[in-house]
Amino acid sequence: MHVAEFDQRLAEWRQRFLRATAQSAAAQLGKLGWERILLAGEPPLVGDFAGELPDPLARRVIATVEANLLNEPLNVIADRLGAALDEARIQQGELLVEQAIDGARAGQAAAIGWPEVRGTLVQHRVRHLLIDPAAEPDPGQLDPHTQDALAWPAPSVLAERAIEQALESGAEITTLPTSSPHLAQAGGVAALLRY
Repeated sequence: MHVAEFDQRLAEWRQRFLRATAQSAAAQLGKLGWERILLAGEPPLVGDFAGELPDPLARRVIATVEANLLNEPLNVIADRLGAALDEARIQQGELLVEQAIDGARAGQAAAIGWPEVRGTLVQHRVRHLLIDPAAEPDPGQLDPHTQDALAWPAPSVLAERAIEQALESGAEITTLPTSSPHLAQAGGVAALLRY
């Protein structure tokens, strides 16, 4: 009976601790302005901690890694979290490309395919560029005005020029692998536009 009472009190204390810690983390992370968060921790705790996060912060969690990395060297932590971060980035990128495809087809502020995206890049309308940096599109697909603005680049540097143009205009950039099914459907490049 005493063991059961002790276990119940321990569970209640643990839940209060997790709630207070999650609220403290939410306050600190709110000040930092982070848009994406990865949680790492021991399997029973990390899930309970995630469940205690306030909604605005919980929506920023992009991945959870069940591992205690507290005393690990930085290179081990980077190796362990790198794969989870890459996978989360690709999943988020796929969702953004899908959003761009749907938006472009509905006539909203989005563009897909090299001719449309490059035109919007030259006009500094791109808010978020989604691209495979190794892509080698056919420059012949571009209108003469866009080609002039890009200084008639070779196919091997067209993606690089697109990324440079996006950086110049302050756009966000997400790179995706060539194997991305949504990016292939978009013609190899997509963009969410400012207007």
